[in-house]
Amino acid sequence: MVRKGAPPPLDLLIAELADRQHGTVDRVQLAALGLTAGAVDKRVQRGRLFPMHRGVYAVGRRGLSVRGHWMAAVLALGGGAVLSHRAAAALWGLR
Repeated sequence: MVRKGAPPPLDLLIAELADRQHGTVDRVQLAALGLTAGAVDKRVQRGRLFPMHRGVYAVGRRGLSVRGHWMAAVLALGGGAVLSHRAAAALWGLR
């Protein structure tokens, strides 16, 4: 049980972030939440994080939606990356 006023457990913070990003997170984001590289690796070994690209993970499950795969690709390319061409058109309902 979490004490009243205590910060949420890390796994809850990871899940909330992943929910906003179609089931994905990256190592930079996990580090910002306070996870060390070792803590990330343990979550991979225990099946809580599933590698998608270098430094990008699906949270809690291997299967992602199309949007989850798009998000993983954008996270893998880092800040400033965006979808383009067919994927962007599909996202915006233009094809």
